[in-house]
Amino acid sequence: MDETPIFKITKLTIAKDDRDEYIRQAENNMHASIPAEEGTLLIGSGHDDAKGEDNYEIELFRNKGAEDLHIAASHADDFAEIVDNISSDKKVINLKPEVITTHAQKALNSYADNFVMRLVKVEVKTGKEEEYAHSVKKEMTTSIASEPGMEIMMSGTNKDNPNEWYFVEVYANDKAYDYHVQTPHYKEYIEETDSIVERRDVKDLVRDTLATQGAIVLD
Repeated sequence: MDETPIFKITKLTIAKDDRDEYIRQAENNMHASIPAEEGTLLIGSGHDDAKGEDNYEIELFRNKGAEDLHIAASHADDFAEIVDNISSDKKVINLKPEVITTHAQKALNSYADNFVMRLVKVEVKTGKEEEYAHSVKKEMTTSIASEPGMEIMMSGTNKDNPNEWYFVEVYANDKAYDYHVQTPHYKEYIEETDSIVERRDVKDLVRDTLATQGAIVLD
């Protein structure tokens, strides 16, 4: 069996009138999945606009078998059906995991009201993929090891476009994020990659749901 982790980000457009139902169902799905499904490593969602219409689901499974078990569960099937009914647009981005690491929190949802979430998309210049990967992996592992306010760092490349990197970053609060961007290792990463990056798109997400199985280290 292929043991490659499954990492995906799904963008959903949800009308304002349907938002409460979406959040309720997303929370139900999350609580039913974690900790009951050992292979469901992380489930979360957030939005980046005032009306809450642009939503981003984040899912991480230990392998394809774990994803299949989750999809087959009644709560996941019910959630998928509801999402299909209330979303006017749905785009799934399937990612090849690069570096994924979290601190050892058993259930982030219980104390995550102040969390700062960032969804970052980076387009790397053709031919510079390995150079970029070296710099960003060094920065990510240093950050999670040395910054107590760094809760989650996840990165993956788009399976349909390897030059496209996606990052999910979760910080304990605004202070932790402000500290992160002033660290020497982050500044070094920006300096090293500035000339090999076509563009960076940073979205500030309002966390709606987020839970993990605990400490995760995949690289």
